[in-house]
Amino acid sequence: MLRHFEYIMAAWVLKLFYLSIMAFSTDNNVSSLLSTTTTPPTISVPVYSLATTFKRATDIDLNSKPSMNIVTFATPVSVNPRLYMISLYHGTMTRDAFLSNKYAILQLLDKKQKDLVPILGKRSGYDYKQGYDKQIECSERAYPWIKLDVGERQWNADLGGDAKKAFQGMKLLPDCQSYIQLELMDTMEAGDHEMVLCRVLGIGKWDAERLSVVDAAADDSDDANNDGGTVTSMPAKGDKNKDSILYTGYLRKIQIL
Repeated sequence: MLRHFEYIMAAWVLKLFYLSIMAFSTDNNVSSLLSTTTTPPTISVPVYSLATTFKRATDIDLNSKPSMNIVTFATPVSVNPRLYMISLYHGTMTRDAFLSNKYAILQLLDKKQKDLVPILGKRSGYDYKQGYDKQIECSERAYPWIKLDVGERQWNADLGGDAKKAFQGMKLLPDCQSYIQLELMDTMEAGDHEMVLCRVLGIGKWDAERLSVVDAAADDSDDANNDGGTVTSMPAKGDKNKDSILYTGYLRKIQIL
């Protein structure tokens, strides 16, 4: 009887020892999974370019100067009213121009525009002082910047006041997947970026015949329903192939990022 009891106790000791080893191993695995990293997660998100112009710049050379960058931190945040949040890097020309102007156009890029990413995203517009010109660089790759017309029979002709004046003549990239007119509402510091809350004023699509942007009516969109948000980032039905939207995952695959 005593020997049987000893066998039972030995079995329990071995079981507890085994469980303690497993718990230690699991804790280590969890710790390794949750370890601190400075590398951002490699998620794939749409690639945009924000277009705007300076207004009332302290440097007279910058007044009405067009500017574009690359934006990957961008998302719809409200259905009604339609709001967008984008994040802009401190010290860049496009960030400074947008904050001075209060109006900008978010351009959803196409895969065929991949070669514009290093031009618009890896150099600052302020490098014009060293002779670097983003507009010229884009033109040399068959993407000349096009002046926007918001007049009659063009994009969002009903815009009035400051918005219409701000958008008129603003320069855009041709043949993007979609175009979103934004009005700045509020900002918030976010580390080395600044978060900008924007109201969506209009959604446009590229018209190859007019060589301009025209209205993309909400009821003509792939996502024109009441789930909100996505309609502001998707191309109009029949005009663009959503499979050709430029994503950061594709840029990593071809080693641009």
